[in-house]
Amino acid sequence: FLRLLNEEVKTRGGLPLRHNAMPDHVHLLARLRPTTLVSEFIGQVKGATSFRVNREISPRFKLRWQEGYGVVSLRREECGKVERYID
Repeated sequence: FLRLLNEEVKTRGGLPLRHNAMPDHVHLLARLRPTTLVSEFIGQVKGATSFRVNREISPRFKLRWQEGYGVVSLRREECGKVERYID
């Protein structure tokens, strides 16, 4: 799952820095271009990832993302603290 998530982030011009899958949510830290529309980026990553997981991995239960997401914008100096939290 996380490999597919990384690939989809990269396909959309993002740089994945950290990720971790929890039982009911995912943490993703990625660097995006200033011109990236976050809502569009998240929607595309969620859609493509669920499609690929369900098709390529065939989990026992289909992956379905919850509605919505949370986003925080960080300064470069804050990334280390967030990376440790995700780890």
